[in-house]
Amino acid sequence: MLNETDVHYLVAFLTRIAEGNEVELELGAMVYDNASEHERDIDVTIRRTSKDGTIAKYKGIEVKKHKRPLDVIQVEQLCMKFSDMPAITHKAIVSASGYTAPAVKKAKTHGVELLEIIDWKDGENGFHSVQIDKANFFMSESGFAWASDINIELDVDSTNIPIQILEKVTSKDTIIILENNEGYPEAGNMGELNANIRISALRKLREGGTHDLFSPNEVKDVQINFPFENHAYALVEDYKVRIRGAVIKALVKYQVFTRKPVFRVLRKIGSDEVLAACVITEMLSGRIIGFSFAKDTGLVSLNIPFEERKRSKPYRQKF
Repeated sequence: MLNETDVHYLVAFLTRIAEGNEVELELGAMVYDNASEHERDIDVTIRRTSKDGTIAKYKGIEVKKHKRPLDVIQVEQLCMKFSDMPAITHKAIVSASGYTAPAVKKAKTHGVELLEIIDWKDGENGFHSVQIDKANFFMSESGFAWASDINIELDVDSTNIPIQILEKVTSKDTIIILENNEGYPEAGNMGELNANIRISALRKLREGGTHDLFSPNEVKDVQINFPFENHAYALVEDYKVRIRGAVIKALVKYQVFTRKPVFRVLRKIGSDEVLAACVITEMLSGRIIGFSFAKDTGLVSLNIPFEERKRSKPYRQKF
């Protein structure tokens, strides 16, 4: 369920509640690098200011979501990055896949704190203020679901485009870009674009009040016109094929969905100390909602809009 962007937001939510409201937190902050003499991106920064206006703490956190534990080379690269940023007073890495033993030793040598986001296995332990019965905890909502295969017809500008090029546009590996040749913010290739279209089309049905036309569990044939706000271009060989939008044709069903949420905690490596926890679920609209909490705190709502989840990475976003 969680993509790389989701993990960045999750770290921000959990860090915010663990650090308290007295700090300034930013996603995708730009920090000066002495070696390159340029500003570089840091995934999450936390700034704590003293009463006299001086900076008491400026913590930088690099967030990684890999399939395997971070190895010593990957951690070493992040340690070196931090070492060229003297403005950063506290350095940390958060991994969603853990670390190898050499990587842990390398980080310790360089004074870099290691944390991880892991499954919260025991919802009744670890916090004084909140206990959760995971076995009987669920979330439900009413909404639409596809009841048949989905036919997505792309609206492309075929002017002066050879037929053999047009036939390759729909390949799932076709790269999608903006007119200025930068990466398309909502999808890197046609497969990702189609996945976003499927979710966005259901969302459009819900927000358009279409549910008033359905009885519970009723199935209907629909056609959804879906213009793109940002014109996408399919990059096929030497051609840029403009995609103006799409038309979706399929059967949809209106029903009640029940889902088991995901339970995650932010924990320090080498310690049983849990800094914060969250309970989240992905809604039909593609939005992630839930709540987070730390020791001796109440519940704080958590919300990651679908539009934000589609971005490749948060950038200079105050949190």
